[in-house]
Amino acid sequence: MRDIGKVNHTLEILNHFELRAKKSFGQNFLVDINIIRNIVECAHIKENTCVVEIGPGIGGLTEYIARAAKKVIAYDIDERLMDVLAYSLSEYPNVEVRLQDFLTVDLHSLAEEVKDYEHLIIISNLPYYITSELLTKIMISPVKIDCFVGMMQKEVALKLTSKEKSPLRLLMDCVGEVNYEFTVTANVFIPKPNVDSAVILVTFKEMNKENLADFYRFLQACFKQRRKTIYNNLSQVAQDKDKLKDVLKTCNIDSKLRAEQLSLDQFKELYDLI
Repeated sequence: MRDIGKVNHTLEILNHFELRAKKSFGQNFLVDINIIRNIVECAHIKENTCVVEIGPGIGGLTEYIARAAKKVIAYDIDERLMDVLAYSLSEYPNVEVRLQDFLTVDLHSLAEEVKDYEHLIIISNLPYYITSELLTKIMISPVKIDCFVGMMQKEVALKLTSKEKSPLRLLMDCVGEVNYEFTVTANVFIPKPNVDSAVILVTFKEMNKENLADFYRFLQACFKQRRKTIYNNLSQVAQDKDKLKDVLKTCNIDSKLRAEQLSLDQFKELYDLI
């Protein structure tokens, strides 16, 4: 048991491989075992679980996931880390590291690959610059996922767990329950980032996600210009503006309202009728 996430062990591995964090990949290595344990505990990993980790770094969090899960598939785009992870995670044969950008992963194929596991969980210390894109991919995926545990910039986590409406926030409400778990200060990373982070948990519900990607595009159209009314935003994409007025009336939605004033149920009804 190495406890890779301890400061001295992290520095030892970084020095051994003459490795430095790449700013272009948004790399910051987590060096607090308590935080690592808390992240894993948030996921409530059961015995026959496959965990997909996005951005394993040098394996500090991966190590603790591997102790709880039956299988771990870790995706990273930094080719320098393949030898590092082979070394640091050599005690964990249930870990498979893949050199691939998770944004390019075919989730249908991945789901078929791990279908024999009872549970599928995604855990990530998200690179801040791809947070929204990566979350969207996970949320609209038709693949059955038990939960998502993600560390991200604290400001983003607060927005995603607040009552402030946005297309992504509404999408997350649509697919499951979103919770702010805890704050992670900048001091527990090497190198130290400029901002604090936070961990959120999305627990997915059973639902048909067949049209979810289309519904998300609809939400984006509704919020295209926040200061404009729902009618003005949708009229930019509607083929029949008179029909749009009729649909809004049928839904008892005042055409002068802004998107942020509508509920998720109203968006769903409006989408179905349009």
